[in-house]
Amino acid sequence: MEEKENTAYKLRYRDNYSNSAFVDTMDFNLYLNETDQTDSFVMNHDTPPPLGMGGSRDIIKNDLFSQETWGTSLSMSKLIEGDSNSHFLSYGFDWESTDTERPRE
Repeated sequence: MEEKENTAYKLRYRDNYSNSAFVDTMDFNLYLNETDQTDSFVMNHDTPPPLGMGGSRDIIKNDLFSQETWGTSLSMSKLIEGDSNSHFLSYGFDWESTDTERPRE
């Protein structure tokens, strides 16, 4: 049996008409993604003599998984035009942080 829940949030700001000295267009993103998952399964465990009483037994095992990811990105561009040529500059950054937990029973 598997249960999974995923929640995602994203905030975006886009400006295509800045026309400032350093930026013509800008795209900013901030996001959060949360995942929680539970896996339950039955394990059959044999214990042969002389290590135990013999026979098999069923064990229910639960595995948990939890993950949270934060991230942001910023990209900008600028067109620089001269008399006989032009240059298109693109710059920005990406950052992401992920925390993962997988406790075992």
